[in-house]
Amino acid sequence: MIRVPGLIVGLICALILNIVLFVIAGHTSATYIFTVGLPLSALVGGYLAGRWAIRPPVVPGMSVGMLVVATQMGMGMGTQANLFAYVSLMVVLLELIGAICGGMIGTLVARRTADEPLREPLFRLP
Repeated sequence: MIRVPGLIVGLICALILNIVLFVIAGHTSATYIFTVGLPLSALVGGYLAGRWAIRPPVVPGMSVGMLVVATQMGMGMGTQANLFAYVSLMVVLLELIGAICGGMIGTLVARRTADEPLREPLFRLP
């Protein structure tokens, strides 16, 4: 059995969703789709990274969000200058927040499905 790190799976999935989003927006000329679509793709990537992690990460999804944003910025400043016009600071912050939330949801789902024993509560009400 080959174990692929959850970070790589989440990053590849988020970047594929970004490519699909840029192609759709390029054909329809709907630039408003990036405000919702980019954070959602980062959320999906963070979810996969948190869900498929071997060990629970400290801040799940943060690395996926940072790598997705870095890839977008690198492509925007390099070969694909037209992509840089769509990525604003607000969208970048929404992507990071989305990736972190997706990673936390993925980690929660992974813990719930792993049948881990729940912690005993500190206080019990009579």
